[in-house]
Amino acid sequence: MKEIPGQAGDDMRLAGDDRRFAGDDKRLAGDDENVMAGLDRPSPAPITATEVRNALEQGSFQAAAALTPPTTWPFLVAELMARALRIELDTPMKPGLVDKDDNGAHSDMDYALMNGSIDVIRRSFIRHLPSLNSQMNKDSIVEFGKAIEAEVLDYTRGVNTYRGAIFALGLAAIAALIIARDSQLIEYQDNKQICLVNNDHAPIANILTDSPLRFTVTELSERIAELSGLVAAGNDSHGAKAVKEHGVKGALQLAQEGYKPLFEDWLPFYRSAGAAGLRQCTDVRSAGAAGLRPCTAVRSAGAAGLRPYSAAAKRGWTRPGPDGTSDIASDGTADSAIEGTAAETELLQKTLLRIMSTLDDTCVIHRVGYNRAQEVKEEAKALLDNFSEDGLKEMKKRYDAEGISPGGAADMLALTIFVDSLIN
Repeated sequence: MKEIPGQAGDDMRLAGDDRRFAGDDKRLAGDDENVMAGLDRPSPAPITATEVRNALEQGSFQAAAALTPPTTWPFLVAELMARALRIELDTPMKPGLVDKDDNGAHSDMDYALMNGSIDVIRRSFIRHLPSLNSQMNKDSIVEFGKAIEAEVLDYTRGVNTYRGAIFALGLAAIAALIIARDSQLIEYQDNKQICLVNNDHAPIANILTDSPLRFTVTELSERIAELSGLVAAGNDSHGAKAVKEHGVKGALQLAQEGYKPLFEDWLPFYRSAGAAGLRQCTDVRSAGAAGLRPCTAVRSAGAAGLRPYSAAAKRGWTRPGPDGTSDIASDGTADSAIEGTAAETELLQKTLLRIMSTLDDTCVIHRVGYNRAQEVKEEAKALLDNFSEDGLKEMKKRYDAEGISPGGAADMLALTIFVDSLIN
C-alpha cells in the first residue's frame, strides 16, 4: 500500500499526547517575572493542546491563535483547512458528489480516496510553507501549489480529487497567515500573560471580540485578490477552456476578485442560516470557565471517516487511510468525520444549493455543457426556494445518473466553511 507523504514525519501533531504547545522556550501562561511583577495573584497553569484542539473543533482560528505562539499558527490553519474539506466531504446527499454513502457521479474516486487526500493536503501545506515564506512572488506561489498538488496526485495515482480546493483554500490560508502575522495578534501574544492571570480565559475572549484583533472579511478578500494577481492564467485546464469558450469566471478570476460572491452572498447566507449550526459556541465568553466548548458536530481527524473503498476494489488495489490503516474496515463500515444534527446537515446542503444556483461551475460545464449547466443553476435555486429532503434525493439520483458533478460548488462550500473559521 502506498503511504501518505510524510506519514512518519515530524509535522507536530496537534492532538499528540496533550503536549504543552509552549514547550521549553516560552510558557504561554508562565511566570514571567517582568510581566507578573506587582500582581499579587498566582500564575495559571500552562495552556494544553486539548484547549487548542477544542478551539479548532469549534472552527475558530482566532480563539486557537490566542492560545498559541505565532510559530504554531500555520499548523492551526492547516488543521482548519482539513476540517473544512472534511465537513464538505461528509455532507450527505450532495447531488453528483462523493460522500460517505456513495460516489455520486464519479467512477474514479470515492470517500476513502478523498479523505486520504485531505490528510496529504494538510501535511504538504506545512511541509512546503517555509519555502514560500522565504520568497513570496509569482513563481513561489505557483510552485507551492504545484508541490501540494503533486503529492496529492501521487497519493491518488493521478486522480484529481482536490486541485480546485488546493488553489482556493491555499490562497485563503496564505492570506490569513500574512494578515495574522502583520496584525496586532502578535503584539497581543507578547502580553498574553496578563490576560491569563488566575487561570481565567475570559480576558482572552474579551480581547478577541475587539475589532482591532479580528481581521475583517474585507482584509481577507483583498489579500486573496492580491495574491491571486501574482498567478498567471493557465490554458490547459477544463476550467480555462470554459472561461475561453463561454466567458464565465473560472477559479482564477473568482480569486482575483477576492471571491466576491463568497463574501457578499455565500458566507452571509451560511452564517445567518447557521447561527446555531456548526459553530457550537460563537461567543466564547459564555462557554464556561475555560471559555471554550468542544464542537459536537466535528471530531478531530485521524482514523475517522474511512468507508469501504469501492473504487479501489474495482481496480484491485487498496490504499492506506490518513492514519496509515487500510481503507476498508474489518467489518466493511466506518465512522463519519461529522456527527452533525439534522439542522447542521440541512444548513450545509442549503449552502451548497445556494452556491450551485449562482456559480458558473466549470466542472459542470465540462461534463454536460454550458446550456445544461445553466439549467443546473436554475434547478438548484428552485430546490433551495422550496427545500425538501425528497427533492434533494431526487436531484441527487438524477445528477448521479447524468454524470453532473458540481465540483466547483463543492470547493466553494469548503472555502466558505474555511473562511468562516478564519473570521470566527
